[in-house]
Amino acid sequence: QGVATNYRYDPLTDAWTTVTAIATARTLPGSWEISQLGYIAGGFNTASTRLATVEGYDANADGLTSAAEPDITAVYSPAGTTGNGDGLGYLQGGNNGAGSDVGTAQSYSVAANTWTTENTMGTIRSGHAAGISDRNLYVHGPGATMERMNTSPAAPIALLPDASGPRRAEHYTRS
Repeated sequence: QGVATNYRYDPLTDAWTTVTAIATARTLPGSWEISQLGYIAGGFNTASTRLATVEGYDANADGLTSAAEPDITAVYSPAGTTGNGDGLGYLQGGNNGAGSDVGTAQSYSVAANTWTTENTMGTIRSGHAAGISDRNLYVHGPGATMERMNTSPAAPIALLPDASGPRRAEHYTRS
């Protein structure tokens, strides 16, 4: 069962406050923050139907904003930003809702309100976690695999051969 309730936590007061609810109750979505807007994408609704919608929450206005739908929406798909100021949020992998896991990666541009398909991950995966470190997006698991997506335009030439070209995913297997 999905929920639409939206809360804000204030670490200074150690208190939670109810804020404007998202429009669509959902479970198992991806989420990220860009330019002081929180985004939530995909997941399932309360009828267990796969969602393609993306919603943004503006904490300053305590209001919602809509966003373009990704080309391929998957549930169990973690999301994140790299913190390099490029205004992009990422969805990677997940399950397409028809029982198949996917290795797709997509980036969302807040400024253009568009999605771009990035390089496919080396491992098709669902139920994984994502994290950010040193302007790289890391995807972990399930199991013993990890991948890194370098998203920095200032990356060394070996990692990003053309700053205007597609980003490159690298695959690592832990021994």
